[in-house]
Amino acid sequence: MGWQLFMLLQLLACLLVWVVVLLRERLSIARRLALLTIVFFLFVTPSTLQLGPVAESRGFLMFLAFLVGLFATPRAVLLLSGLILLWVLAFALVAVHQGLPLQIHDYQAYSEQPAVWMVMAVVIGLFSACIGYVGSALVQHLKDQAQALQSNEARLRGLFELSPIGIALSDVRTG
Repeated sequence: MGWQLFMLLQLLACLLVWVVVLLRERLSIARRLALLTIVFFLFVTPSTLQLGPVAESRGFLMFLAFLVGLFATPRAVLLLSGLILLWVLAFALVAVHQGLPLQIHDYQAYSEQPAVWMVMAVVIGLFSACIGYVGSALVQHLKDQAQALQSNEARLRGLFELSPIGIALSDVRTG
């Protein structure tokens, strides 16, 4: 059987993971996310080539959207969701017009149905956008809370340090 394209793609993805790990101190978060996005697509493309629309690529792509939501902006989540939609639609065009070199022959007729790919595109696109938005909203909420806490701490510290009279803190239980 020999070497096949999907094996090369997976080796390339592993190499990129090591590049991210080894150069993590020199790479910004945005560049790390961009490289991880490439890695995710390199991992899910071979499985989709082998299994078509039944490949378990959806979970990986949604997890990627969540990571982008945690570490990037909502705009980056929307761009990634658009990229995921384009990826699915590109597979759909190839599957419908030329057929995919699927490893399981029973899926050939299934993968040639445009409706199957459209449903997959809608599900992955919507879910990845929603999951990415949740990650982004979570991080924004935590940032807002941290900023409010720092603001309150600075205000109370100023009151305590600049007070012309002494301030004591006491606890009912410990006196």
